[in-house]
Amino acid sequence: DIRKACAAALKGATLSASELLSCADHFRGVSTVRHYISKAESGFEAIRELTGSLVYNGEVQSKIESCIGPYGDVLDSASPKLKSIRKQRVSTDAELNKEAQRFVSQNSSKLQDTIITMRNDRIVVMAKISEKNSFGGIQYGESASGASAYVEPGCLIELNNRRQSLAFAEQEEIERVLHECSQVVSIHAQDML
Repeated sequence: DIRKACAAALKGATLSASELLSCADHFRGVSTVRHYISKAESGFEAIRELTGSLVYNGEVQSKIESCIGPYGDVLDSASPKLKSIRKQRVSTDAELNKEAQRFVSQNSSKLQDTIITMRNDRIVVMAKISEKNSFGGIQYGESASGASAYVEPGCLIELNNRRQSLAFAEQEEIERVLHECSQVVSIHAQDML
């Protein structure tokens, strides 16, 4: 049922990826029904008349499907900027993990554990409680046992900042893509209804 999505698009709202996929599915359904009825034997004139009144727009369907995957994810191919941001994120994540591993191997005696973990969407290490202030970084709390502290070493701060900045840029570009697709839907929403 695309009525709510169409009504929202007509008001200028940005539709979610799943709402946009429903609109693409609508056009796919219209195309399938019209094709099927056109191949049916004669005697279905009333149905042909009904299906003939359905509006199909392959351009809207293609636009949505070129931006949003079948599971509701905004695709890298949705925009060159999004593709570039995601490529930078992969590179930054690899650099961050490499730097974190290097830090762990050089400071293992001061760490409670050699695993790298996340706190507040930032890569951190688990320092022994007695060593939590020896890294010049930022603390993100202590473990439940109180034996270790989650610390972001100084060497990871810039990379974590870049990672978060790219995540923010990615989300902004995703919103822009969804808005652009929503505007395309809004142009044809009345026909879809």
